[in-house]
Amino acid sequence: MFVRHNGSDVLFLSLLNSRTTTKSWTVGPNWKAFPFDAQTRPTSVQITNIYFSETEQKQQYIVVDILRNPTASLKDTARYIVDPFATAGSF
Repeated sequence: MFVRHNGSDVLFLSLLNSRTTTKSWTVGPNWKAFPFDAQTRPTSVQITNIYFSETEQKQQYIVVDILRNPTASLKDTARYIVDPFATAGSF
């Protein structure tokens, strides 16, 4: 999910949840914030879509679309792949 605060969006993910014991995490999910951290960023981040995908090799991806320029009349979208397990650099 994302939350808009002061005109800019922040991505929140709840990861590594068991598919067999859903009650433990649906009652109180553990949300972690993933602020936009690309080197070039718009003045205001506006998320338009969040996708979860998986390859045939069982590799999972989180894809986030944002508006390149939220104030422009043309709503041009940029797509980013989020690596929530990155330990250095950008997510």
